[in-house]
Amino acid sequence: MLTVARVSSWLLVIVPLLVQAVSSEDMNSQRCARGLPPSAQANLRRSSATERAESSHPPTTYTGLLEVHDDESGNVLGFVSATDIFTREEGLRVSISTNNLCAPFDILAINAEFSSPHYVGIAGGPLKHNSINTAAFTNVDQTAAGSVDGRQSAIWTMNPHSKALKAHLINPDGSRPKTTLAYDARANAFFFVGDLEAYNDVFYYYIAGAVTLYLVD
Repeated sequence: MLTVARVSSWLLVIVPLLVQAVSSEDMNSQRCARGLPPSAQANLRRSSATERAESSHPPTTYTGLLEVHDDESGNVLGFVSATDIFTREEGLRVSISTNNLCAPFDILAINAEFSSPHYVGIAGGPLKHNSINTAAFTNVDQTAAGSVDGRQSAIWTMNPHSKALKAHLINPDGSRPKTTLAYDARANAFFFVGDLEAYNDVFYYYIAGAVTLYLVD
């Protein structure tokens, strides 16, 4: 029979664990609302049974256009078509199928006029702070998150409320740099960069601005 002291000691262990689990869940909800992937620490705590339960749920499919917003002004610049900005009528229609908007997923172009592959992703890198390295915003083959061949498709997460999309590159060394989608208005082209300020300091004659993609009907 457990004594009162022993029961108390068990409670002291159980209660912090429950609080910790709730805090992790709340934290990931907040991260998802900001367009961030779930924390690695929380992922490590998930049991294989939980993962199997999550994966057993059929994915939800979202379709729409990729609307481009300027981060500084908030203005809508247009819609993605291939890798440029065009009108809504010329916009690239895409499909997203996932059961977790906070975990990296693919974006599939469904009305592409360019040749395959038809996944919207990233090619190049690595990206890092205090570096002018860039990576292409382009069509790529379907890959798992963290593919080390320089081309990745499973890089996207989406805010479930605003439907803002964010990219999350994983460098070959496993590091997860800030992955800013930038737009060069003169060239009418997108690219990814790890440090936009450092890039613009060097290429001041072709200043690029940070943009965010939103999935819209």
